[in-house]
Amino acid sequence: MVEKSRRAVDLANARSLRSALTSALLSEEVTIKDEVYGVCIVVDKNGVKTGVCNKKNGSVKGGTSKVKGNIKEVIEKSGLEKTTIKQTKNKWYAVAVYGDGSSYYYEGVGTPKLNEKNKREWTELAEGQQG
Repeated sequence: MVEKSRRAVDLANARSLRSALTSALLSEEVTIKDEVYGVCIVVDKNGVKTGVCNKKNGSVKGGTSKVKGNIKEVIEKSGLEKTTIKQTKNKWYAVAVYGDGSSYYYEGVGTPKLNEKNKREWTELAEGQQG
């Protein structure tokens, strides 16, 4: 029961992070030059890290010329900069919004890799919360 409520907190935070990123992109506070790239937020037991992700190879980097704008500032404005993962200390989750308009939730253990294995659709998450 406790684990289920912790997971609900993590998913609620992920949705809020997605909203903050999407809003920043729509307002052009952050811009992505290429549809292969995206802005991502990785959350683990230590808190929030921001970065640029590559949709083709799943890598997450601190910065590249493909994204313009201060992603960290976007997160600070959202009030979610102190978010940490609640469900299991060894895990991480990530939210990515790509230049092609798509957005995904990822989760895993170890080093964050935003690949197909770790990818979850938002509708899939919503369905998983029922019952």
